[in-house]
Amino acid sequence: MCSGYMPPEYILQGHISVKTDIYCFGVLLLEIVCGRKNNEPSDGSQGLVEYAWRLWRDGRLIELMDQSLGETCPRNQVLRFIHIRLLCVQADATESPPISSVVVMLGSDSSSLSLPMPPPMVFDDRTIK
Repeated sequence: MCSGYMPPEYILQGHISVKTDIYCFGVLLLEIVCGRKNNEPSDGSQGLVEYAWRLWRDGRLIELMDQSLGETCPRNQVLRFIHIRLLCVQADATESPPISSVVVMLGSDSSSLSLPMPPPMVFDDRTIK
């Protein structure tokens, strides 16, 4: 298992599965796009998973993009990349795509993407959703 990237099913039930690697991969994708480590709070107290979800929900996902990427990476590709990453870190591991699907999604601009579900514990205004 990837050090520092514990998926919900491992934290809650102690189970490791193939989906554990998908979760780790999703967190790694986020770190690449953001230019920040997962364990560095992004908004005062939030980790990157929660911060990314909040920006997704608020329609401000592009704010995750590392500004050093500049014009080298088109915005629509960055948004797609982050969307795929959100699909990899689903609260229910059975909802995460298999790695074969992730590879197809990353290599194609034409495949439609399903909507991600919120992480297991998203703190918003002191409420667990």
